[in-house]
Amino acid sequence: LDVSGCPAITSAALRGLHAPGVALRSLRAANLPALAGDLALLLPHAHPLEELDLGGCARLSSLLVNAPRLRDLKVRGCRLERLLAGDCPSLSAFTGGLAPPAANPAGAGARPGTPPPFFAPLLREAELRGCASLGDAAARALLLSDGLGRAPRLERLDLASAALLTALELPCELAPRLERLDVSGC
Repeated sequence: LDVSGCPAITSAALRGLHAPGVALRSLRAANLPALAGDLALLLPHAHPLEELDLGGCARLSSLLVNAPRLRDLKVRGCRLERLLAGDCPSLSAFTGGLAPPAANPAGAGARPGTPPPFFAPLLREAELRGCASLGDAAARALLLSDGLGRAPRLERLDLASAALLTALELPCELAPRLERLDVSGC
């Protein structure tokens, strides 16, 4: 289902994925101007959703995804202050970014520039290309145990054009399995 660009689609409409009989494998819901605030997609274990594209939903600030069969999650262009991909054991590709530091209000539970936490044991590819707020501290946190360091199969990491990135420290656990690292334009 592709509802990208539909001006009236809200988080309430997307929560309809929980309804009995809904069996989408792919949902493209990019560039939805009415999608704002928090969105929680808590799908049952048997739900077949494999691809979720919420890219460009600039008013979306928090996303909680539990989708056991989800393989590809795209949130590039979102201004997410918080992303939790809790029960997504099949997630193998992530495309996204961080909210600019000014978008993380004080007391929101996240330090400015701190990467959103998620755990994806099958994650093979992470793309944060062009992430304007990815600096040295955020990259370090992202690559440590509470971030991509907990992705034992990560092979490709794209941090290109992260304007604030000046140094990159790879954890010992990540370096041996990483096949491609792009930091061009940093």
